[in-house]
Amino acid sequence: MSIMLLCNFCKNSLLESGNHWDFHQKSYRHLEEAAAEPCVFCASLYEDVNAFCNKASIGSGTELKWPLYRWSMRKLGHIRERMEAIVIAFRPLPQVKVNDEDQRKVGKGVFPERMFYLFSENGNLLHDFASKPTLKCTANQHECSPDLGYIPTEIELGNTTNPTFSGSQIKEWILQCTQNHKVCRQRQQHGGNAFLPTRLIAVGRRDDKHVRVVETKRNSIKGPYVTLSHCWGKGEMLKLTLQNKKRFMYEGVALEELSLNHKQAIAVARFLDVDYLWIDSLCIVQGEDGDFDVERDLMHQVYRNSYCNIAAADSHNGSGGLFRDREAKQVLPARYVANGESAMFRRGPWRIVPEDLWDTQLLGAFLYTRAWVFQGMLKGLSMQCRVGD
Repeated sequence: MSIMLLCNFCKNSLLESGNHWDFHQKSYRHLEEAAAEPCVFCASLYEDVNAFCNKASIGSGTELKWPLYRWSMRKLGHIRERMEAIVIAFRPLPQVKVNDEDQRKVGKGVFPERMFYLFSENGNLLHDFASKPTLKCTANQHECSPDLGYIPTEIELGNTTNPTFSGSQIKEWILQCTQNHKVCRQRQQHGGNAFLPTRLIAVGRRDDKHVRVVETKRNSIKGPYVTLSHCWGKGEMLKLTLQNKKRFMYEGVALEELSLNHKQAIAVARFLDVDYLWIDSLCIVQGEDGDFDVERDLMHQVYRNSYCNIAAADSHNGSGGLFRDREAKQVLPARYVANGESAMFRRGPWRIVPEDLWDTQLLGAFLYTRAWVFQGMLKGLSMQCRVGD
């Protein structure tokens, strides 16, 4: 992954032009060169041109008449009192054609428009909310979603998705949720007749080498618990069966026996100071003589009532793991520092965020292509703790 930048054309002829609209790159060669830098705008448009246009006509000019795009820019109303936001849209011009095979993908014979949001780093975006990352909850749907506001620094984001080293934002989100949101606070407590899964994994202390499967009713477990969404894949993975159930419950299971996904999910639960974890393969008795037919009908309740859901979003199987090393500066949105010549941008830093960021960076991950995950999302998951970037 490369650090997203701005090419000179987009910086000078777009952001600092003083115009509210104009045409974008004048040739395929210019678009290709800028995409290679990589320019945050040009790289996206270049991807669309190559995906939807007839390859033979891209640079010939016989079917494609350059420029292909018209851009427009407007300022949005203030969000959260003083946060400033600007939207830039790139719309394909009417004469642009696509090949017949891809015609049905884009409707009326043009490839998709692209939109980007620019958020000012001045005011409350990085200062007023510097210690207060925010969540907004929809109580009726029992779900929380991050509200774009605070952007962490490279140091805060860290060079790994392992929360042991870079999980402060996760804890901040959950703390605000459980302290300030009535429905979330009630769900955390799991008192009275609140739902609990049939079985849970007691994760133990951070240095324990074993975990145990416990039956919640027999052991009067109160919760809370976290859940794991993951893909099993085709490899070998330890599962709960009638034959090993007694060992799982009384002797426990050594961490070294578990898949990487399972071990890292246990590490996350311990980091969050939650005593119990639900994993389908270890909490539902597998096999023809198991109880999947009964537990299957409870799974939406299991996820809906969990304290937090851990999603192994990018793992195709049990050995893919949840944690990834990364360069923090490559993950953060592209940055533009206005020089004061534009009345719209004035002077100061801005962050550039693609409109489809959520779809491409989360919902486009392998895990979210699975039908059962889609079903779980429709029924309302408690909170997505994505540590698998």
